[in-house]
Amino acid sequence: PGDGGAAVIGSVASLDSGEREMRRAVQELVRAENDGTLDAMTKAYAGNKTDAARFFSYLPVLSPSSLSKANSAERLCALGIWSERAARACELLAAVNGSAPRYFHGRRVLTPAGLGTLLSFDGATEQRRQASPEVPLSPRHPLSPSKRVSIVNIDGQGVCEVNQRQLLDLNQRHVLPIVTKGAGARAGSGAGAGAGVGRSSKGRGQSEREVLHLEDGIKLDYSSPLARAKMLQCALAVGPLLESLVNTLDGTLDGPLRLDMTGLDSVRASVIIAIRRCLDITTFQRSSSSQRSTAQGREGAGHGDEHGRPGRDRDRSRYCGDDAARFATYGEGHCHTVTSVMTGFLYPFSELLGLDLQYREDTGGHHQWLDVVMRPSMAGLVVDLYRADGYAKAHKGHDGHHLLTTPTDEHYAGADASSSDYPCLKPRPLSGKPVVLSALEDGDVEDAPA
Repeated sequence: PGDGGAAVIGSVASLDSGEREMRRAVQELVRAENDGTLDAMTKAYAGNKTDAARFFSYLPVLSPSSLSKANSAERLCALGIWSERAARACELLAAVNGSAPRYFHGRRVLTPAGLGTLLSFDGATEQRRQASPEVPLSPRHPLSPSKRVSIVNIDGQGVCEVNQRQLLDLNQRHVLPIVTKGAGARAGSGAGAGAGVGRSSKGRGQSEREVLHLEDGIKLDYSSPLARAKMLQCALAVGPLLESLVNTLDGTLDGPLRLDMTGLDSVRASVIIAIRRCLDITTFQRSSSSQRSTAQGREGAGHGDEHGRPGRDRDRSRYCGDDAARFATYGEGHCHTVTSVMTGFLYPFSELLGLDLQYREDTGGHHQWLDVVMRPSMAGLVVDLYRADGYAKAHKGHDGHHLLTTPTDEHYAGADASSSDYPCLKPRPLSGKPVVLSALEDGDVEDAPA
């Protein structure tokens, strides 16, 4: 990791036995990652060769609830997973985002009619205030977003009124379906109650499991040994990238906010790519020169079409089931699968990294991807693993990572709800469990000018 982590791990004499086991397990995983053997360990474990990595069971649990705790960055540092600078960067980012609105004049937003620039979140209120500034707003003013309008300058159409409910449906962050299992647990959505980072380990009477439900029956049980190892591998990849943010964020809290938004967002884009690189999952797409299908006795099935686009075929040595952790270790699937797996491993870090996630499906129900909005700029990225993988297979020497961080303005330019590449207007359920919109929080909407 970085500065300070190793020293903390070395001072274990005063810790209880469970904490000592946990920190030793973290040390083993860090060593395996550094010497390049961790991927082989996780693959062996996924293949039921559990003797290869028994220490996985003692690793801390990194889950949406544990990583949303106020002290989670500090805890990652104490466990030797992150450096002090990485933890400090997250603390500074949280402080900046704590006072930053999500909806403000000038933010780019999606509407049913296409992309636009938000002029006023509560347009009807503003119109009445400007028309009669001396008349106080009635307490009977309708509170439901479905009865309010926002004012948006929609690209190519000009200034329009947009139903506020529809604006929120397309732009508010998603709370994904999580079920907690065990003594005293209750089902729910999102990051709710739960143990802090690393509080559950083998032999300590683990009482609760946090399971994220994704598409096509795929689930991620964050307490499973393999999920613990893959989540820590992601955390190790993210930490060094965050260290540079200290220089960007330090000193912005005591005076006027003069953030390098481009630099801040660039680091978060790099984090998305780093997490993707930790996931050994591919798609059924095959390059035009693939001969695997011939070797399997299915001549031609894996070849690309006449335009060089990848064909489709199954690599049967790779996992294909319903466990996101095994998919992330050596798996293969279609767009639903890769989007679900990426979501499972990025979602727990969203609070720490200042990211609003939205699980997308097109209006025709054919394709799925992620939208990620970065606070405080609220600039958006389209994260499309399926198309990135297809691009890489069709273009030798290219990794397709530009399709993991495509700016929202670029991806949705000229599109609207009638377009095949536009998100459906409401969040759709995942495996029958509802995806809900996060409630608006105090400070989410910028105060209107007096």
